[in-house]
Amino acid sequence: MTARLLFRTLPLALAGAGVLGACSADTSPVPPTQEVEVLTLRVSPQAVVASDELPGRVAAFRTAEIRPQVGGILQRRRFEQGAMVRAGQVLFEISPAPLRADADMARATLQKAAAAYDRARTQAERLKPLVVADAISRQSYDGAVAARDQAAAELAEARATLRRRRIDLGFARVTAPIAGRIGAANLTEGALVTAADTTPLATIQQIDRVYVDVRQPAERYAQLRAAGGSAGRSRSSWHRVRRIRSRGASCFRASPSIRRPATRWSGSRSPIAASACCRACSSAPACRARRCRPR
Repeated sequence: MTARLLFRTLPLALAGAGVLGACSADTSPVPPTQEVEVLTLRVSPQAVVASDELPGRVAAFRTAEIRPQVGGILQRRRFEQGAMVRAGQVLFEISPAPLRADADMARATLQKAAAAYDRARTQAERLKPLVVADAISRQSYDGAVAARDQAAAELAEARATLRRRRIDLGFARVTAPIAGRIGAANLTEGALVTAADTTPLATIQQIDRVYVDVRQPAERYAQLRAAGGSAGRSRSSWHRVRRIRSRGASCFRASPSIRRPATRWSGSRSPIAASACCRACSSAPACRARRCRPR
């Protein structure tokens, strides 16, 4: 009997202990609530310029390939490779002996034609009064006049031939058509050249002013217009020429060339002024501090 009563009261005692434990847990103090910081930003309207970074290529303002206009043997090169040359400066000399001989032959032909013309003109003038007096036939006089006119034409042809031979003799001295920096010579002394050669003797590039070619895809241009918020704005309003950075540019003495610079600008083939290469830093354009002398 006592054992049964003990087993009946034991669950009740355990349940009461659990209730007391729960009540003691609920009476714990509640921690205070932390304040939340809120950052605010005042928005004001302002102008935003849409820009893009595009790859560009720098090209010479003018490029001239030096080619011979007459055939012959190269005798002398009269320039320093990679140096600046002026317009009209003699660059190569071709052997003038054959050309000078052709000019002498043309001069002799001219003298021969002049003598023949004088004889024909004198003969026509001598026969003119005779035909008026019916001393000779009209046919003989017409033949003398025709011979005089033919001799005059041969004289004019001989003069033109001599003029052409003199021009060819002048072409024996190959000159620079433009001023600029000349590259390496493709042929050396002793080489045979002709007017039909496809390989130029040298190349001159005028780099005091250069062209900068920048390509922009049409899709990117549409994105820039959309970013600007004005679809009706003209194309020129988005294309602004920036200053060319000297980073990534270099100049070589043998053959001048400027590598592709990372330039923040857009546009299409606009001439930009550029200084010559510097002696110290070999950069194009020249350094802003002007501490080194240009070549």
